[in-house]
Amino acid sequence: MVVRVSGQLDVTSGNVFEKFLTTHIHSEKIAVVIDMRGVEYLSSAGLRSLLLLVKQSRQYGTQLFFCNLSSFVNEIFEVSGFSSLMTVFPSLGEAVRQVGMLR
Repeated sequence: MVVRVSGQLDVTSGNVFEKFLTTHIHSEKIAVVIDMRGVEYLSSAGLRSLLLLVKQSRQYGTQLFFCNLSSFVNEIFEVSGFSSLMTVFPSLGEAVRQVGMLR
């Protein structure tokens, strides 16, 4: 499953995004690639939502990957230590190829 995120990932949109993905994480053991190409803003609340999704995916056996981080989002992931908790690919194509190999 590929999920494209765009705009702002803040307290409001982060909660909606988290609820949407939680449904899939709890019901299916699938690989999810989150394409962050369109993310223009990431608040601490948005980062928290992503962290909760990573934790839930591990608990339920879902593989969760990220790709297309802007330099802004990448810097936030690096500074917060979030990048050490997940797998990030430079592009959607690379993510899809690698995820396909993991199955």
